[in-house]
Amino acid sequence: MSHSASADVAVTEASVNEAKALLDNATRDLERYRNLLRQDAVTQREYDAVETDYKAKKARYDMLTRQTSATNTVVETNRQRLSQSDAGIELAQALLETAELNLSYTVITAPCDGYTSRKEIQVGQLIQPGQCLLDIVDTSDVWIVANYKETQLKHIHPGSDVNVTVDAIPDVTFKGKVQSLSTATGASLSLMPQDNSAGN
Repeated sequence: MSHSASADVAVTEASVNEAKALLDNATRDLERYRNLLRQDAVTQREYDAVETDYKAKKARYDMLTRQTSATNTVVETNRQRLSQSDAGIELAQALLETAELNLSYTVITAPCDGYTSRKEIQVGQLIQPGQCLLDIVDTSDVWIVANYKETQLKHIHPGSDVNVTVDAIPDVTFKGKVQSLSTATGASLSLMPQDNSAGN
């Protein structure tokens, strides 16, 4: 409810209270003059003047009461409109946030820096959540998996310095460190472990 509407309601209520007080006083005057007229203590003209004053004050009171009711109805209507407007604003805000979220889903960011290898997506193809689009080689975290026999692990432990050569890059030696050793053999982790023992 606006400040001006609140002020209008306050003025109307004050006017109604004033009219009610004047009507109550006019009602008492009318009753007194009615009793005096029965006793012939006042003239008919004096009684008529008091009765007319009573009717005028009653009419003013009734009019102000109806105006107050109408003003309250307008104020309530405006309050409901404001409430609906607030709800509309909240709905629009929620729709905007949803649209911004959906827009953010159209941008796919790589989890790391590196080079792309095999591409699984073509132009115009629709993708699904979790679908692999392409492979990325992370250039910031290069590591090698080396398979050794148990007899070759004696001097290898995490933190050891290693030299790595690659057949595709001759005469170049890469320096590295042992990050970890697996706690199980490759055979125990395979889908169908080998069993080289004799017998059935």
